[in-house]
Amino acid sequence: MATEKEIMRQLLKGVSWNEAARALRCSKATVAKCAAKMAEERIGQERLESMTDAEVSGLFADGRGKRGEDDYARVCDQLARVPKMTLALQWARYCDCNPGGKRLYGYSGFCRRVGEYAGVHDLVARIAHEPGRTMLVDWAGLTASAFDPVTGKRSPAYLFVASFPWSAWVHAECFPDMRSRSWISAHVHAFQAAGGVPDILVPDRCATATDRRRKSEPIKINDAYLEMAEHYGCAVVPARARRPRDKAAAEKAVDLCETWVLAPPAEERFTSFDELNAEVRRLVDALNARPFSRREGCRDDAFFGEERAALNPLPAEPFELYEWRRCKVSPDYHVQCDRMRYSVPNRLVGRTSHGSCW
Repeated sequence: MATEKEIMRQLLKGVSWNEAARALRCSKATVAKCAAKMAEERIGQERLESMTDAEVSGLFADGRGKRGEDDYARVCDQLARVPKMTLALQWARYCDCNPGGKRLYGYSGFCRRVGEYAGVHDLVARIAHEPGRTMLVDWAGLTASAFDPVTGKRSPAYLFVASFPWSAWVHAECFPDMRSRSWISAHVHAFQAAGGVPDILVPDRCATATDRRRKSEPIKINDAYLEMAEHYGCAVVPARARRPRDKAAAEKAVDLCETWVLAPPAEERFTSFDELNAEVRRLVDALNARPFSRREGCRDDAFFGEERAALNPLPAEPFELYEWRRCKVSPDYHVQCDRMRYSVPNRLVGRTSHGSCW
């Protein structure tokens, strides 16, 4: 875009407004504004050439409050970090903070300048994935449904999604809850479906993966989850809190599964989780067989063609989750666990078990 000084030079040469606008590719209104300013300030050829571009631009300053990079950085940070924060709220704050009564940017101008700052400064590094290196895991935000065939009662079904980022191959399965037993079983089934084990598991910081502690303390992997990872010989590296780009492949896989796996059967009634998961497997297989939009082949081709060979072998036996319970022997010399009663020697009445030993 032409500067005001270039427009003034053309006008001083006797060029018409239309010709100046056409030659310098600017609007006729801009040329008219420059002509009016020249008449107001009585600017001639000699004075114009003695002025710098900054001095000329200063003649056209509209007095609106300028915002530095720190202000735009603060706006972008709050938009990313604070739930429900919007540009409209940020613009309202900008308008309220005007003690000098200066002219302010309108909403569209404010949004445009925030977008320009974010486009330049909100840079990210591309993560280079290796075949068989990582498996990213997460729960989908949307749920499916399973209905009792007798009562018709609806039970929510939570979709577990595992993704191998190099090939973008996806495994998904529904569970009645998101507790530790379902979380561990989902990983075991994902390893079996993939036919191998990756080097690293990347979950988010959910309670079934990490122990929730204060920010000042280091992250501790959940004991049951750590035992499962050690059984399969892989490491667990949780993604940072509120950093979805750390596991962008998992976020993309979840989004695809919500669109192509959960949405199509939303109106169907499944009377069991086996029936629901059979349909989930069919839709996931179709997703993995769908051709890529930006490269040749499909997810199955990339995974079974190269990535599967890079996985570590499965152990001889799958991991089995166990729980430790402390049970006190009742007067009828029985202990109760999961609604089942087990008899023990009567000399142990009143005593409490410690792990698997008395």
